[in-house]
Amino acid sequence: MAYGVLALRIAAGDFLDYWNLAFDTDPRRFAESIARSRIEWAPDTVIGGLKHPLIHYWAIIARPLVWLGFSWKQAASLTASVAGAGAVSFAFLFLRAVRVPRTDALFLTTFYAVSSAQLFNAFVIDSYVFAQFGLALAWLLAAARLESPCRYRFLSYASPIYSFGVTITNIAQAFVAEAAVRGANMPARAAFNQLVRFAFIVGLIILVLLILTFPNGMWWIVSHPVDALRVVYWAQTKGETEGLPTVVVTLLGYGFVAPEFTTVALPGGAPMLDFREFNMTTVGLIALGLWVSLLAMALIGALRANGPIRWLFAALTVTVIFNLLFHVHYQFRGSIFLYAGHVNFAVFALCAAAAQFAIRFMLYST
Repeated sequence: MAYGVLALRIAAGDFLDYWNLAFDTDPRRFAESIARSRIEWAPDTVIGGLKHPLIHYWAIIARPLVWLGFSWKQAASLTASVAGAGAVSFAFLFLRAVRVPRTDALFLTTFYAVSSAQLFNAFVIDSYVFAQFGLALAWLLAAARLESPCRYRFLSYASPIYSFGVTITNIAQAFVAEAAVRGANMPARAAFNQLVRFAFIVGLIILVLLILTFPNGMWWIVSHPVDALRVVYWAQTKGETEGLPTVVVTLLGYGFVAPEFTTVALPGGAPMLDFREFNMTTVGLIALGLWVSLLAMALIGALRANGPIRWLFAALTVTVIFNLLFHVHYQFRGSIFLYAGHVNFAVFALCAAAAQFAIRFMLYST
């Protein structure tokens, strides 16, 4: 409900009429794509394509809201808040699946709900809130199936398909999560063979969906492969990039405990709000200290864990490291916080779950 209130508030102003006013997000682009018919789009609205080929299916929620009398801005923002609330629900279920006590899980889930990357993405509409929903689902399914891989078999296919459709590179997380489930339950060769089979089925379903959704576009790719490769190449971000320390501080730190806003002057003089400088209030410093303590405890807990859950911790660690290194290369004009939504659930899941093992170790060793 809190996300919905914030979403309606931001929909009441002019924020959705512009691009890049906060964290370099493109709110109008995504809001129009799910809540308005194509003939109503602004001339510069472009959606789908290489990065987000199936995200417009969220119109299944947004368009009925328009029919009920909400404006397209309200409908799109409320849809984003639904995705954000879904990720929070998945966070709680994830913690319960890895046997975190209910009270602890409630406190940790509340922290996740108000952590900066989750909170802002839940009402500042872009692809990231929808991506967070899918990534949270992927890790929840991995936790729920860790000791019984036959559970939720259908959803295990839906997770990578959804992640691909919202942000293509996020399919990697879904496969890493699935690899953890397979690796924890069978010999390496059998796990590899099953993962290859799983990938083939997922790829086939994605191909069918793309053909059904974009028949002309898929035919163009087949008939113009060289031009298609050029489009992929030019879709990369360009320009100066920030180094690994900035990426680590932003994604692991600011993604959970935000500093004061930094105002960045965009080309043309328009201001953009972002999190770029270590400008913390006293409360912020205390919260950051607690968060760093949880990170340290999680490291101890992950090393002390045993049994199948070690596979889950290893998969989450690989995911975090991959995202940190990936975003050293893939970033846009210093807006690193923009990508926090792609890694914040994995970081939270690893820390919240592994810290429990650290607590148990400290209690039993005293």
